[in-house]
Amino acid sequence: MVTGNFFDVLGVRPFAGRAFTPADDVRSDASHVAVASYRFASRRHPLPQDAVGKIVYLQNIPFTIVGVMAPGFFGTEKGRDSDLYVPIMTARELVTGVSFDEGGIVQPIGRLQPGVDLAGAQSNLQLLWGQLLAADPAVTGIIYGEAKHSSNDRIVSESGARGYQGTGSEQQRSLRL
Repeated sequence: MVTGNFFDVLGVRPFAGRAFTPADDVRSDASHVAVASYRFASRRHPLPQDAVGKIVYLQNIPFTIVGVMAPGFFGTEKGRDSDLYVPIMTARELVTGVSFDEGGIVQPIGRLQPGVDLAGAQSNLQLLWGQLLAADPAVTGIIYGEAKHSSNDRIVSESGARGYQGTGSEQQRSLRL
């Protein structure tokens, strides 16, 4: 599950069809769209682009494939190549047993602006984290559920050039961007 600007942030374009639009990033039947990986589309169709317009069912809910990503795109998490990408607004319909009000499902990613280095971005994010907590201390529960977090928690910014690899304990204690 990804946000409507996921592919734009990564700077990638689909091989066929389209990526998500702002209209896909709202909670409605319009959000029942999917973008397929090239691998997924080519396993099911002689020409991967023929997957565009086809219906796939997730949890018995029909999703229309609106795009197919390029052959070299494998997502952001190394070793976890997704077959399908769907709007995050469909999470409540697709994932059971998770309280979305308690957070813990979102892994934010971003792209550095030209002229900004990783250390500068991390410093700015750490400052913003402290400001966010000061403005609304309840936000820690929204982002992390029951975990107790403070402005002293570290923000970890890392290059996405090789994909996200996360580590057990570090992943649990840091907000990774």
